[in-house]
Amino acid sequence: MRPKRSKTNQWLIIATMVTTAAAMPGMALAEELVALDATNNDLYRVDTDHMGSPVLLGNISVGTDLSGIVAAGTDRLYTFDRDANSIITVSALDASVLSVVTLDRDSLVRPRGFDASPDGVLYGVFGGMELRTVAPDTGQTTLVTNISGAGASMIEGLAFSPDGTPFLVGAGAGYRSDTLYTLDVQTGALSLVGSLNVPDIDCLTYGLDGYLYGTDSLGGRQADLYRIDPATAQVSIVGNTAVYEVNGIASLSESVTLVE
Repeated sequence: MRPKRSKTNQWLIIATMVTTAAAMPGMALAEELVALDATNNDLYRVDTDHMGSPVLLGNISVGTDLSGIVAAGTDRLYTFDRDANSIITVSALDASVLSVVTLDRDSLVRPRGFDASPDGVLYGVFGGMELRTVAPDTGQTTLVTNISGAGASMIEGLAFSPDGTPFLVGAGAGYRSDTLYTLDVQTGALSLVGSLNVPDIDCLTYGLDGYLYGTDSLGGRQADLYRIDPATAQVSIVGNTAVYEVNGIASLSESVTLVE
């Protein structure tokens, strides 16, 4: 893994994880997720034990094309406006906007994907299949590597496991991300995990129970939530979120502290 950036350029997220449960997939635990309704910029809490009954946290009052959610502590989240090429920090309690910072790179519809690594560095997938670190307080990005291999031509989701393994969903051809990969951050090389038995996964996060969770952001439809085995890419449906066009999910099953 790359060393932590200086605190003048990068917020550090120090996460205390329940590693015994997250080390490998086991019995699925109740997950608390936050989901972004990209149609209305609404933010919801979704409990996997109470599917179909999301709790509205609030409305994100800025942005015209929001994509992605990254949990950054118990009190704040990051999302990204692809029209304005900005990173938006919002309250995890009520979705109120805390800051808006312009990125130094275009945030594209494809490729895409953002997540924070266990050592507190925010990563994003940008144009040209570039993996970059992102400083949320300045918008500065730094090239880490170019993503390639395993026949992939497009990436749509990124999620780090507690041991630092980056998982990505994408496709070899077309626009439907139906394949799961792992990434070597040092070389940029993708390794195939397997094909997903659903047509398209647009959003990805890693759960406390050691499973990945994903959704499809179909316009005008309430999104289903899927549980994905990171070792085999086997998919099972958890249920319908009752949230329209989910364009970002993040697990809230972490206890984290932000340090400037």
